Amino acid sequence: MSNEQNPTTPSDIAWNAFVAAARGFALHLDQWEKIKFETSYGPVYVSISRSDPYPDSFSEIDDD
Repeated sequence: MSNEQNPTTPSDIAWNAFVAAARGFALHLDQWEKIKFETSYGPVYVSISRSDPYPDSFSEIDDD
């Protein structure tokens, strides 16, 4: 994200809200959750899990 400490764009604010919601949801996650929804650009797939075959391929987001 371009400005994690002081989000100014709607995109930054939405991203921070998404990450905070995912963190809160993950506190109660026992294995995985997969959802799909449609957008004007096409389908979006979201997968949240406790394991991944390539765990080092993810960007880590600070708790701030």
